[in-house]
Amino acid sequence: MGTTWSGVTFEEEMRAEVQEAMSSGGLPMKFPMWLIPGSVLARLEHPLLPHETLLQQGKLVRWEPGHPRKVVFISHEWLGTYHPDPDFKQFKVLQSALENLRTGLARVRKDTVSELLRIPLPMPSDAEQRNCLDWDFWYDYISCPQLSVVPDMEASMEEMSASKGELADAIASIPAYCDKADYTIVLAPSLLHNEARKVLSTSSWGSRGWCRAERTATVFSEGRKALLVVSSPTRMAISAGPEWVTSWPGQGRFTVEEDRKVLQELTGELLATKCSSLLRSGQSHWRFYQALKPKARGKAEFLNEDLGHFLDRYSLLDARSVVEGMTPLMLASLEGNTSVMRELLKSKAEVDERISWRLPEAHIHGTVVTALSMAASLSSKEAVLALLDARASLDLPSGLSGAGVVVQAAYFGNASVLGTLIERRGDMNHPTTLGGNALLAAAGASNVDCTRILLEQRADPNFMNYIGSTALSFSCLFNTDAGHAELLLQSRADPNLRGLAKNCLWATVCWACQKAIQMGNATLIHWNIALSNGGTPLHMAALNGSLQIAMLLMEHDADVEATWGDTLLTPLDLAKSQDHQDLVACLETEQRLRRDVHVYETQRV
Repeated sequence: MGTTWSGVTFEEEMRAEVQEAMSSGGLPMKFPMWLIPGSVLARLEHPLLPHETLLQQGKLVRWEPGHPRKVVFISHEWLGTYHPDPDFKQFKVLQSALENLRTGLARVRKDTVSELLRIPLPMPSDAEQRNCLDWDFWYDYISCPQLSVVPDMEASMEEMSASKGELADAIASIPAYCDKADYTIVLAPSLLHNEARKVLSTSSWGSRGWCRAERTATVFSEGRKALLVVSSPTRMAISAGPEWVTSWPGQGRFTVEEDRKVLQELTGELLATKCSSLLRSGQSHWRFYQALKPKARGKAEFLNEDLGHFLDRYSLLDARSVVEGMTPLMLASLEGNTSVMRELLKSKAEVDERISWRLPEAHIHGTVVTALSMAASLSSKEAVLALLDARASLDLPSGLSGAGVVVQAAYFGNASVLGTLIERRGDMNHPTTLGGNALLAAAGASNVDCTRILLEQRADPNFMNYIGSTALSFSCLFNTDAGHAELLLQSRADPNLRGLAKNCLWATVCWACQKAIQMGNATLIHWNIALSNGGTPLHMAALNGSLQIAMLLMEHDADVEATWGDTLLTPLDLAKSQDHQDLVACLETEQRLRRDVHVYETQRV
């Protein structure tokens, strides 16, 4: 093992941190974790009442060590400025989803990419899903003090001050709440904000700094935990993906800008806790998490570090050590540690050394992983340039999807390196297993800048993969930021282009999925594959609850009456089948308007 400058191994330092954390009870819980039992939650009615009222009514229970029931943390955005759900629409989705789980009308599935690639993820058992009303739930408005309740005319200044302090303590305790929870539910159906009239969805949820912090705290918990995304009463998916290693809390949106630095420091602490936990359990991939720290904290660390100190920090014997598939060059590339990278390359480190390395939760499932594929996905432009200058290959596929380096950068939303890779002749049309390319990968990811860069590089906005999906339909499928769809439509993506499978093999795959639909045993992935062959982007948006993208498509004259399949399903039919309430209302309004216009124009003639 290497040693630090003080003569103590890095692992010993980490173990000391673990012991300190364990002796203090782990992450600090400054305010009690108040929970509402599922059976009580299911009976709540409009209006949704605050913590103080429900506590006074005896409807809440307090978490204690050894809590006997499953605990669920609910992460969501508020639909109002002073109330989380003024019309009880978002909370009703939660109640309906739990009832559907209880009765077996819906089941928790994996997200689309994880299911396609058969990536193993933690999943509640069928029995646990049916017993979901036996769970206890943390929900901010119900579980935290609410300032809007206390400051009435009779409340003393002391009471108001105490309430503010308790709320601050509860907010500071959120990482601990996530750590104690067995599952985290992301409650993010596509709904309109009451005052701002903007669409809130999984995309907007993922852009907020505090929502990202809740995701990070869940992922970095000691045990593997399910992140369950509820986007409609019948659509519940265990979510994995690159967002938690690319979209850090400190890079998110904030109402209070000072929170950015707070969350950057918190993320660093959560990473240190995760590394400690992995080290304590004897898992060597703590090194991967350690290498993420500079980007997660938003600042470079160990500038002009020498190789010996770097090896000490990672407890590596020498420059050629390979531990759990991670080489020193890969770790330095992930960190963006260019001084160490240069030293390693000078010492003849193999720039294209290939390893097989997997982190399913981040969709890193590589059969061929190199320092460049890691850096292209997760690191800086400087790190990528250092590898390219050392003649790293741009042509090695990576991952179960067979993605090339440019596709990897686009999928992980790494806009800072994408242009550089293309300038160095990286192939943005290197086909994946499904015949996709970098533009499709970018449109299904979080960073709109990647889509912009690819379109500026003259990527074809109407390119189809083997089953007929386009970038526009991918943005609908993954309900990504509507900025992707806006850029694609501005670049003349056809809003009414029907997908077409490329050959008999893929047409047969689509046909098999249609048969599953007809037999009544289709999952959402069957629906999406089937719709890709013959459906329009608006069909995809309606099926997947992509409200804001659907509105954009209709602004660009998408056909709201377009039909698909033997049963001639319209976008409205699909939105109704998935119970996307605001999208149903939007489509019905658009249909009426267009029919009224048609009648008016006919009468004029």
